[in-house]
Amino acid sequence: LQMAQAHMMLGETQQARAELKTIGEYNPPAEVTALIGQYMGVLQQKEQEASRQINAYAQLGLGFDSNVNSANDESRIAIPVLGGLYFVKDPTALEQDDAYARLEVGARLRQSVSPAWNLLADASLTQYLYQDLDAYNSLALDASLGGAWHAGPSQVVLKANAQAYQLDGEDF
Repeated sequence: LQMAQAHMMLGETQQARAELKTIGEYNPPAEVTALIGQYMGVLQQKEQEASRQINAYAQLGLGFDSNVNSANDESRIAIPVLGGLYFVKDPTALEQDDAYARLEVGARLRQSVSPAWNLLADASLTQYLYQDLDAYNSLALDASLGGAWHAGPSQVVLKANAQAYQLDGEDF
């Protein structure tokens, strides 16, 4: 029974089930038979929970970006090739700051299709809304689909990803 418990703690449900079946074949006392039944119920519940996992999340954040457009605050720029001539930059090309709200929602699915294979699917939506600089509002929709193969402690994951991205309402 302790070996079966150890396998259960490690998440090795098949090995734990095999240990419990072996114990049951030796016609154990009633107390042990009752424990075997309880452990088999726990294993069945764990296997059902592990066969499909769905997670969802939502995040809302407020912040302040001190350099929304990733520019510097220099109003003039020197061009060395032109003898160091200075040119005045357009004011919109200078560093700009603004407050923003960020929303992110998403979901993940892991569906077991066999003891060694899982189907994986993810989707998320992220949106930034700036208070004054509307041109930097963005929306990103990400999706992925793939599979995972695992044997013992090793796992190989292969996924295809797609993204739709909008900046100021324009697709990129």
